[in-house]
Amino acid sequence: MGKIIPKDIEVVVGSYGGVGTTFFLDFVAQFKKTNHPQDEDKIKHLGMPPVSFNKDIKCIYIYGDPMEAATSLFGRGMHHYQSKKLQRDQEAVNKAIPLDLTLEDYAKAGIDQFQFRRHFFNWYQDYLVHPTLFIRYEKIWDHKEEILKFLDLPMSELDNFPEKKERRSKLADLPKPVLSGLGTMYGDFVKELNEIGECVLRGEQYAGKRSHALCSRNLRIAIRREIGEGLNEHFPSIYKKIRAARAALK
Repeated sequence: MGKIIPKDIEVVVGSYGGVGTTFFLDFVAQFKKTNHPQDEDKIKHLGMPPVSFNKDIKCIYIYGDPMEAATSLFGRGMHHYQSKKLQRDQEAVNKAIPLDLTLEDYAKAGIDQFQFRRHFFNWYQDYLVHPTLFIRYEKIWDHKEEILKFLDLPMSELDNFPEKKERRSKLADLPKPVLSGLGTMYGDFVKELNEIGECVLRGEQYAGKRSHALCSRNLRIAIRREIGEGLNEHFPSIYKKIRAARAALK
């Protein structure tokens, strides 16, 4: 669901995970008020872009090969927790990836439980609400100038941009059955991402405007979320019954 964020946040950096979001946030946070690099504010992996009434807010969405993202998350033992984050705003019963599931079994099952594609297009298209730069992880270093310009950061910081680190886990090192399973699962999405490009600015028509945020579907969803969280905090038993009833209707 959507989320209304504090007005003082100047830059939001989001992703579906496994694509270097934290290092990027750590860098930007030196100059701008951002969402929390360690996701303590639960913004970094929101299922759709947040709503802000700061007319000058800008967003950056980092994405990458979903096969590499899944491999990275499993390799770091983050698959269970990340899948919970990506599904936490859904009305459906939580289907988080089991902690003891292996990448081999995940690839064999052939079901994208991270829901990477859904997450990406929620930000890229379906709920776009603020100017957002979509940048492919491995191409960040080729577009440093565009990133700094978009964020109104001094070009003198180009030399201070973090150096690129090679991924610990590589697709070439995976057993063929695993690689084949991930390819079947994510192949179409990989093609879509390749067609989109490596650095794309969208929503620039909303720059300097609050009207779109006020009229967006995100805001209506975010308001429902705020009401739901309040109900859950003060009347958890009633909240659970409402969630169960809504799930039964789907």
